[in-house]
Amino acid sequence: MLLDKCSRLRIVATSRELLHLDEEFVAVAQPLPRATDAAELFLRRVTESGHVPEPGDLNQVTELCAYLDGLPLALELAAGALRHCTIEDLPRRPRHELSRDEDEIRPLGPHRHDVLRTALGWSHELCTPSERLLWARLPILHGYFDEDAAAALCSGGPLPSLGVRHALASLLDKSVAPLRLGRLLLVDTVREYGGLWLGELGELNAMANRHAGYFLAQARRADATWTSAEQTGWYRTITDLFVSSVGLTASLAGS
Repeated sequence: MLLDKCSRLRIVATSRELLHLDEEFVAVAQPLPRATDAAELFLRRVTESGHVPEPGDLNQVTELCAYLDGLPLALELAAGALRHCTIEDLPRRPRHELSRDEDEIRPLGPHRHDVLRTALGWSHELCTPSERLLWARLPILHGYFDEDAAAALCSGGPLPSLGVRHALASLLDKSVAPLRLGRLLLVDTVREYGGLWLGELGELNAMANRHAGYFLAQARRADATWTSAEQTGWYRTITDLFVSSVGLTASLAGS
């Protein structure tokens, strides 16, 4: 109706997922660059809370920003947490436990922004059952991955291979599993939250075994065709295998 009356009307809207409207132009809000904008935001909030960073803290700030994936809400909550701990302590805490102090003056905004886990949970609850199941299983994949790997590893039970592909497309639209450099990626904060649900489902060991079997088969295929024209593609696959295996080992050690 508005467009009928105002043909040149333009609407700017924020959304957790694509609207898929005609003539929709999407500007994706990426995490903040860790060594620059993220560090600047964190230091500004730290100073406003009355904590004076030491010169030696700057390297640790950059490491913390990387640990928190450059997510503004996580950085805001981490800055408030410095009332009770040090910058060095923060990366030792689970990301989802970051929360606003009860005596802290709340900025304007929804209550779900008081705890990082609650903010993630709000997004999680808006997903369909298939999307939630896939979100729980995807953390088995560390680093960049593609649709075929997700379908091979995350299908099963109420989630068939085709269902994985449909749910993955929806999680992409919802920025849960965004595209980076042409491939899919779960940032560590989102992966950590999904991993909590994987543990609740009791599927961690089964998924770990499936992960091992899948990448063992990939390694054997790479070995068989290593001297062929496919070597470049397999080199990237082996790199992904290494990153994913190291990440999975760390996850299992921490569980």
